[in-house]
Amino acid sequence: MEPILEAISDALEKSGEERVFYGIAIGLDSRRAEPWNFTVYSRESIDPSANKTGRTRRYTVAVTRECYLPEDVLQRVVDALDAIPGARIDGISYEYAINPGTGNPVEQAIVTVAKAEKR
Repeated sequence: MEPILEAISDALEKSGEERVFYGIAIGLDSRRAEPWNFTVYSRESIDPSANKTGRTRRYTVAVTRECYLPEDVLQRVVDALDAIPGARIDGISYEYAINPGTGNPVEQAIVTVAKAEKR
């Protein structure tokens, strides 16, 4: 695994996230009455810089909680990700869904982490 992905994984562990997955939350049965409380990190994009001398790699960290995502949980994750050398938080958006196993709403914060690199 590339160093930035390892750094994201380590940061999530240090922030106290217990159920962390890379790419997709494997092993969750959407039909069971089990709360969706987990975090998934993945690659998002690679974009060339405006002056074509480098590129920016973007990664997403989806912090997912059944019913409501407490602000202090999100802040712990953001602080840990922000401490990764050379990385910066590029934005946070929210998405919502229904857990079919419980019928409860699910709140998900999508944190975008960017890391610039030179060619």
